[in-house]
Amino acid sequence: EKFVSLEDFQESVVRFLENLKTTTRIPGLEEILIPGERAFRERQKRIKNGIPIDKTTWSDIKKILIQVDLWNKYPLF
Repeated sequence: EKFVSLEDFQESVVRFLENLKTTTRIPGLEEILIPGERAFRERQKRIKNGIPIDKTTWSDIKKILIQVDLWNKYPLF
């Protein structure tokens, strides 16, 4: 807070981001994202829906659980 108050700085950042997000976009660009925004959305989606695992990987996990005799203890599907 040597140059501006924290509140003023935060308001300035919010205004900057609002201006950035509403900037005219080139054709075909749906949205302007700020750094970390896509990752944040993906994390929220995965928290809600889980992490997608392809069939081959899931099959390998199941085989390992069976081999180490944990499938009966942790039947995941």
